[in-house]
Amino acid sequence: MFKHILSRVIRAVITLVLLVSFIFIAMHYAPGDPVTTMLGAGAGPEKIRAMKHKYGLDKPLAYQYVDWWQRMIRADFGISWKTGTNVSQRLFRSIKYTLVLASTAMVIATAIGILAGIVSATKRDKLFDATTRSITLVGISLPTFVLGLGLMYIFAYLVDWFPSSGATSLKSLVLPAITLSLWVAGSLTRLVRSAMLDVLNQDYITGARAKGFSERFVIYKVALKNAGVTILTVLGLQFGLLLGGSVITEVVFSWPGLGQLMVEGVKSRDTPVVQGCVLFFAGGFIVVNLLVDFIYSYIDPRIRYQ
Repeated sequence: MFKHILSRVIRAVITLVLLVSFIFIAMHYAPGDPVTTMLGAGAGPEKIRAMKHKYGLDKPLAYQYVDWWQRMIRADFGISWKTGTNVSQRLFRSIKYTLVLASTAMVIATAIGILAGIVSATKRDKLFDATTRSITLVGISLPTFVLGLGLMYIFAYLVDWFPSSGATSLKSLVLPAITLSLWVAGSLTRLVRSAMLDVLNQDYITGARAKGFSERFVIYKVALKNAGVTILTVLGLQFGLLLGGSVITEVVFSWPGLGQLMVEGVKSRDTPVVQGCVLFFAGGFIVVNLLVDFIYSYIDPRIRYQ
């Protein structure tokens, strides 16, 4: 067990290092000069040289790379090239908004997805099942920004129930959270349905019914428990995807999270901001999947790591 955990942690760290290193190199070799972008096309050579020296951009790339990792270990993401503010403070201020949005969307998606998936599996090929599959297909296929703009038009402009942008109150969370959750709920419903159908066809389910257990007990205590590993896997992956997938939703609703911050950083070639955001997104996804992997054995004792 210990060897498996150590192996997974090492692979996760290597993945994170490679991903962030790729972003570091890509941002430095992207077309255009970030200093010229910050200062404007009319900036003189002296001013450009001074700005490059200030941020260490006149040093070799290898030196910048090593220096960046040394600062990362100390959780120092440097200074924003655009605003001159501390990037670490901006990241930690923004990440709470992204976590609130992703967590709320995950709760909504889990409640809808698991319940709809279970009912759909128990009513296979009936009207509810056919309707659910059609709705989930639309939910999966519909781009997030289209769904977000549609909800915004109906509930923010036509009936004026919720704010269309910003994070001024709890009501501001409703539309972006629903937009993000419906995409996940569609995928989760289909996967839960598939997992439950697999389990409901097993002999031990027939045996449980033959012993006289109620259908509710068979479905929610026996079948759902045995489908738990598959469902947990999907939940872990989906939450990791929600962290990254929140970028578009945050931009549409002007939600002040990491996604919004990263888009602003990309537009202005603000490399420290972009690298910090990518590190948080990638790190969050990897940590969630590690946690899911580690608790497998507690859900299904048949799983044994070599």
